[in-house]
Amino acid sequence: MKRALVPTLALLAVIAVPVRSGRAQEIEMAPCRFAAFDALAERLPEGRVSAEEGEALCGRYEVWEDRAAHAGRRISLNVIVLPHTGEDPAEDPVFLFAGGPSEAVSTWGWVPLVYRDIMTRRDIVLVDQRGTGGSNPLPCAPIGDDANLQGFLNPMLDPDYVVRCRERLEGKADLRFYTTPHHADDVDDVRAALGYDRINLWGGSYGTRPVLVYLRRHPEHVRTATIIGVAHTRWKYPLQHASAGQRALDLLFAACMEDEACTDAVGDPTEDLRQVMELFAEDPVPAEIDHPTRDEKVQVQVYREVVAERLRSLMYHSANAVRIPGILDRAARTGDLSELASSIMQYERGFIEGVDWFTGMWLSVTCSEDVPLITDADVARETGGTVFGDYRVRTHREACTHWPRGALPQGYSEMVVSDAPVLIMSGEMDPVTPPQGGVDAVRHLANGLHVVVRQGHSPTSMACPQRVLSEFVERGSTEGLDISCLEAVDLPRWRF
Repeated sequence: MKRALVPTLALLAVIAVPVRSGRAQEIEMAPCRFAAFDALAERLPEGRVSAEEGEALCGRYEVWEDRAAHAGRRISLNVIVLPHTGEDPAEDPVFLFAGGPSEAVSTWGWVPLVYRDIMTRRDIVLVDQRGTGGSNPLPCAPIGDDANLQGFLNPMLDPDYVVRCRERLEGKADLRFYTTPHHADDVDDVRAALGYDRINLWGGSYGTRPVLVYLRRHPEHVRTATIIGVAHTRWKYPLQHASAGQRALDLLFAACMEDEACTDAVGDPTEDLRQVMELFAEDPVPAEIDHPTRDEKVQVQVYREVVAERLRSLMYHSANAVRIPGILDRAARTGDLSELASSIMQYERGFIEGVDWFTGMWLSVTCSEDVPLITDADVARETGGTVFGDYRVRTHREACTHWPRGALPQGYSEMVVSDAPVLIMSGEMDPVTPPQGGVDAVRHLANGLHVVVRQGHSPTSMACPQRVLSEFVERGSTEGLDISCLEAVDLPRWRF
């Protein structure tokens, strides 16, 4: 029997809600298709999903761009509700917060699959953060495409590129007003407009920060919070990239050395990496890669600092990380960087289809909340002795000299303190938000629980972590939560 598209609080009605400006605003949610889910379903085997799973409610909600002034430009936020599927609904939905910063939750077509258990009783609410998706998006020009594969391999954040992006976007946005506190307050307005009281928060990577900021600013409306790969308010993006990347790389190589199958295939990956880096005596190094859509070879230039940074990126997902020893071994033996360059290009090309990091919103957040706090002493401490060096933080600091800086609430960078139930999950081999972020956060969360999974940056892609998260939301407490299955989670098999 086809379920009715009626969520917990009858969202098909037009709901009037007073906003902080004192003006009554209406939000109307109408039946729609969750387009990102339909796009994903087309690529999945027949029978894996049903058409009903793509049913949704869509609407728009306006907020002031300058929330403090209650004047000037208004932003229309993109709101999607995926209604509960069962007969015994709970009144507290799950609000999802995207990572990046620059990702849009409206692109998460996998949500009805990953959250099937939760959706039997709870609505899932997706609100594109201002500056992303359907909420006044602020895209910079693509760094590369199929006509410019070199763009995927070039050094990042060229100052001229940053200035051109800023100048293009200044006509549609005041770039000072696209920070995390703005997003947290936007979401709370949407929550009120939809008629929800207490809600469950879920965020991964950068998305953990708006979850924590919402928890600080609107604690009375939080039932639970789930944060995965913690980027808390004291974390200085991208300062820790080098140290986190080196830690993940050391753990990956140690795992290889402890596995006879890996050492038989590649020997010592640390030595292979050293030999690969020695190939950059002259920088850049030419290489030849296969075009991803045409039967032809393309000549490209490969830069040492870009290779190091993109190796770190490849470790985000364990399925890619287990390929790294083999790729480095072949490059070290042959002196040819073509396979390594091709792997980087393919990863960046595929990744940017889902998340284009180089956006105005990404720069507005990081240039307001993170980069201004980074000191030279920080850089020396976090990057010294790593294969990644200071490239990533150096280029970002330079970019932010060309970008407007938004104001933040007093005490914003202090750790968030709360007694709400909070489940924290970290990937042991996370090259960007390592477990230390979870360790730091849980010290200030009276009812928090921090668990570590032997994975990279995305430990929730498997059944066991998903089951733990679902049980936590259903229980509404970390007390007695069964996390025993997490001990068996391990890296995938090596891919040579």
